[in-house]
Amino acid sequence: MAKIHELKEYFDSLYSFAESISSDYRAIAENDVVVFCAYIIAADNKISPKEVKLLSDFTGIQVDPESLLRIIKQQNWVEFEHSVPMILEGLMIADIEDGKDFDNSRSKDLLSSLVRLANALIEADGKEKIEEQKAARYTDYLIAKAMEKLNKSNSKGKKSSDLNRELENPKPKPTLKSENAKPSKSPQSHSAKPDKPVKQAEKEAEAPKPKPASSQPAKKASGEVSIPTTGPTSKMDFWQAFKPYIDQMRHTEFSKVKIKDDDCLDAKATVIVGVYNSILMRVSKNLLRLELYIDTETEAGNLQILDYIKAKIKVPSALKGKIDYERKEGRRAQRVCVSFPGFALTNRSCWGKYITEIMNVADDFFDAVEAPMRELISGS
Repeated sequence: MAKIHELKEYFDSLYSFAESISSDYRAIAENDVVVFCAYIIAADNKISPKEVKLLSDFTGIQVDPESLLRIIKQQNWVEFEHSVPMILEGLMIADIEDGKDFDNSRSKDLLSSLVRLANALIEADGKEKIEEQKAARYTDYLIAKAMEKLNKSNSKGKKSSDLNRELENPKPKPTLKSENAKPSKSPQSHSAKPDKPVKQAEKEAEAPKPKPASSQPAKKASGEVSIPTTGPTSKMDFWQAFKPYIDQMRHTEFSKVKIKDDDCLDAKATVIVGVYNSILMRVSKNLLRLELYIDTETEAGNLQILDYIKAKIKVPSALKGKIDYERKEGRRAQRVCVSFPGFALTNRSCWGKYITEIMNVADDFFDAVEAPMRELISGS
């Protein structure tokens, strides 16, 4: 079995660097790896005592097997098979900026560790074939995706299946420096409070250098939002006017959404498969909405997610009394939303005002609803 303490040390160093960029990015990185583990476990829809121990040792938290298994069984994991974890996306962006090819990349280091982690989960469950197949298929996909992005001039390199085997026996990973090593300060670090010595040592470790798609906090739109008051007023025109501000959001999943002549912008699931962040318009009701759309496989599962969010959410001050929980039994999909009434698509003079209002709270809203979902997955 892969040495979990070595993997934990590697990921801890990765998380520490992520935290020096953004506490939100650290949370996303930690969640991303836990979801990766859950995806492998979901192959047989059961969790063994050895898997529970492995996850507890690896995450440092007491894993609640019943909660984790309940979440695993509720999910439709098909979309996860075709997604790339955000932490890997961040590393690939950093590698591309530094001109690294796949063989010399930090992305390869991460993929190597993910392969070892998957193998540890498989071994903990007694070498279950269905888990082996699922892990191999998914890690092959991740490797091929990273190779495609990083080896622009050498896309016909090693086959991903060969690399998967190679990555099972990786080169030594970056580890924390010894206590006697001289620390090097990270230019991105901007913690508000001094860290404890151990925490500081982790931050100053020779960790991989992940960068989220947007390493700077989003600029909140304010009075500078200026939309021409004359011109066409189709849905497509509105989204095109909104697009430059969408690209400023911390929630970078929205900047990847292809704009269409449609009612909404639905971003891909970021925390639980089947749960989506959306920005949408209801032209007939003259309103715009920020929405968390909850549509996993079962009504009971969706109601549980909504109820957990409602019970655990820490509502930002700017959204006090403005969040609606559309809980409807007998309907599979559920919603958590914030509405902005009075919007008129045909009146371009109001577009700037509504874009400003949405941008002032959008990231805070999506952060607020996602935090309880991470807790629900981890069982904490």
